[in-house]
Amino acid sequence: MLSLSNFIALLKSKKVYLRFSDLLDNAPRLRHDLPLPQLQQIAGNPGRVNLQFFLGPAGTRTPLHSELNCNIFIQIFGRKRWVIFPVEATEQLQPPSARRFYFFSPLDPLAKKKKTDVTLPGALRGWEILLEPGDILLCPPLLWHAVENLTTTCAVGFKYNRLGQAFRASPLLFCMNLLARNPSYFSYIWSAFVRKRHPILATK
Repeated sequence: MLSLSNFIALLKSKKVYLRFSDLLDNAPRLRHDLPLPQLQQIAGNPGRVNLQFFLGPAGTRTPLHSELNCNIFIQIFGRKRWVIFPVEATEQLQPPSARRFYFFSPLDPLAKKKKTDVTLPGALRGWEILLEPGDILLCPPLLWHAVENLTTTCAVGFKYNRLGQAFRASPLLFCMNLLARNPSYFSYIWSAFVRKRHPILATK
C-alpha cells in the first residue's frame, strides 16, 4: 500500500506503472464518469463488468501478448502507442509454452533496433495505432498487441468475453487457454470472481 503522494513521486521518477488495476472496483464513484450503459450495450450486455485502470509515465510498456477476452480500451489523457499483429502471426511470434491464461512473445516490436535485440521476422506485418485523449480502441480476442506510453497516460480497459468469437479467431489458442495450468482453472475462477483480483496478475 502507498500513499497518493508517494505514488505520484514514483510516477514522476518513472519507476512505477499502474496497470490492470482494480481501482474502479474499489472506488465506485469513479465509475460514474464512464459511459457504462453504452459500453455494456456495445459488449452485448455481459453479465460481468471487468474494468481495468492504467496510469503510467512516458516510456513504460506492456510487452507483446495475446488474451482471450475482448477489450474496449478508452484513452483518457496522454498519448499511447499500440503495435498490433493478427492471430495468424502466432507461429512467427514464437510464444513459449507456459500454460498460462494469456500468451506472450519474447519478441519486442517496441524496441529500437540494436545488434543484440531479438528482432521480428522480416515478412511479419502488423499495425501501429496512436491513441490520443478521447480515443477508443476495440481489441478483439487473441489479437497480439504491445503497448507503450508516449507521455504520462491514464486509460481504462472494459473487458468482456465472447467465447465463440475467440474460438473462430484461433481454435488452437482457445483450447490451449482452456487447458492452462498456471494457475489451475479453479484458481483462475477463484481469483476472478471471489477474490476480485485480475487473473493475469494472479499468475505472478
